Amino acid sequence: MANKLELGLPRALDNELSSYYNCTSTLILNIKGMKFSKEYEIELVDTLHETARDKRLFHAFLTDLLTPHELGDLAVRWQIVKQLYKRIPQRRISRNLKVGVATVTRGSRELLDKDGGFNQILKKYYAIHK
Repeated sequence: MANKLELGLPRALDNELSSYYNCTSTLILNIKGMKFSKEYEIELVDTLHETARDKRLFHAFLTDLLTPHELGDLAVRWQIVKQLYKRIPQRRISRNLKVGVATVTRGSRELLDKDGGFNQILKKYYAIHK
């Protein structure tokens, strides 16, 4: 298993990642009747991190992993958080993207965590895409 720092993740996530990496494969959750292990999640995150360096491979992996609807949902959620980050009103985002206000509100709640993943990624994204 890769060291946390080898993954290139911010130190701010250190405590959170420690809880992920210290879990055992015996931790099995029942999600919609499926067996789910944190180990599976860690492996997926590691795989996404490794494939993200190659844009074509990453896109191919996502299109194989997700249904077209799931991939579309991810793309729309990304647009929601980008618009929220720009302080566009939630109801306008809901109308523009044709999504429920509750979907926009979920993104808004996640953005309240200033050290959360959305905020960290958005800061990097807008530093590059000014």
